Amino acid sequence: MIHEPIHVLGAGSIGVLWTASIRSRFPSYPIALLLRDHERNRNRVSAAAGAANDGGCGDSDNDGNTLRTGPVPIRHSHELEVAWNNRQAPGGKERLFLPVQFLGDGGDAPPQGPKPERIRTLLVATKAHQARKAVESVLDRLVVPPAEPQSGDPPPPEAAAPARIVLLCNGALSVRDELADLLPGAADGSGAVRLSLATTTHGAFFAGPNELVHAGVGTTFLEDPPGATETTERTVRAWNEAGLRCQALSPREMNAVLWNKLAANCVINPLTSIFRCTNGELLMEPSFPQLREEILAEVAFVAAKAGTTGANGSDETLRHGSDFPTEAKAKATGGSSSSEDDDNRGIPSVDEMRTFVTETILATQHNRSSMYQDIHGGNAQPTEIDHLNGYVVRKGRKTGIECPANEDLCARIAALTAGTDGSPCSETSGSGSAGG
Repeated sequence: MIHEPIHVLGAGSIGVLWTASIRSRFPSYPIALLLRDHERNRNRVSAAAGAANDGGCGDSDNDGNTLRTGPVPIRHSHELEVAWNNRQAPGGKERLFLPVQFLGDGGDAPPQGPKPERIRTLLVATKAHQARKAVESVLDRLVVPPAEPQSGDPPPPEAAAPARIVLLCNGALSVRDELADLLPGAADGSGAVRLSLATTTHGAFFAGPNELVHAGVGTTFLEDPPGATETTERTVRAWNEAGLRCQALSPREMNAVLWNKLAANCVINPLTSIFRCTNGELLMEPSFPQLREEILAEVAFVAAKAGTTGANGSDETLRHGSDFPTEAKAKATGGSSSSEDDDNRGIPSVDEMRTFVTETILATQHNRSSMYQDIHGGNAQPTEIDHLNGYVVRKGRKTGIECPANEDLCARIAALTAGTDGSPCSETSGSGSAGG
């Protein structure tokens, strides 16, 4: 089994959880965190003792098979010290030193030394609003198949295979659209770089500086795009060996999962921030049922409309003309749909979205949403509202659908972030919409 070299963008809880899980199971796995220069002092990053090339042989899987690394070793000159509650380690605790490369110094290549190594698999685990800029920062390092063979011999498979970007962040649908012009053809496999979407229900947070807590074991879903099944299978196997509980989904299945997750995020994140409550406490808010229905109705209509566009999502390729199609409307409102296109694109109905939102709230009832923590956590951070409710608003406008409930939530979160409005929706008067 070949280990695919992985570079991880994003040193937040999920990026570090992935790196720690993989390195704990496979100590010589060729994986490295990519950090920016200003993160040197914020994290406990130290010079690696004699680390130049990392990625030797000798690991074995559960069947005792010897594992070898891929053709591109991971160079690193720094390490990030992490203590975490590894559920698979003796005693449940473990301290690791994770390989680190800094983007500002060319991947740690010496000034007169070799060029920064190429990136074959890039795992993007940043905040949604940071994803595009982060990908742009390493775009010139992505492996791109040669346009023409350099000799009469065909290139080896690893040279011919394009680089792969795996999006493991909230707002993946929005980020995918953002990257469309940056990486033409990536989503459908026709470009020089492949793009795969991923999502996880694993929970993790930092309890202190470099002290990672794996708070909840969940499930990870990885999209298996056209022409990448072999690579996807290797990734799924390695991630499962590392305890990340991964399974591959078809693009249609992944689309359904991500629209459901977007719906849950559009409801839970802004409303918990406005009401200043845990996820479970939302269910006790008198106005919550109506607010939820208004938000989900808009998300479902936009999702159904998106399901009638061309593969590239462009407005010019609407298959049913400019009017909102009957089939899509039936799908959005939970009715039956005769449109095979909608089914093939994995568009969940509003009933399915509502069920998923309720299940998510009950499963995470004691949690405080990431947006709540960004706003009220004592260290104000930019939120992902533009890639959640904002994405629904923008997507709706492109196809002639107004989304006042989601648009109002964007305005309220912007006001909360600016510290100019702390009033919850339940204190407003009017029709009961999110805007009051």
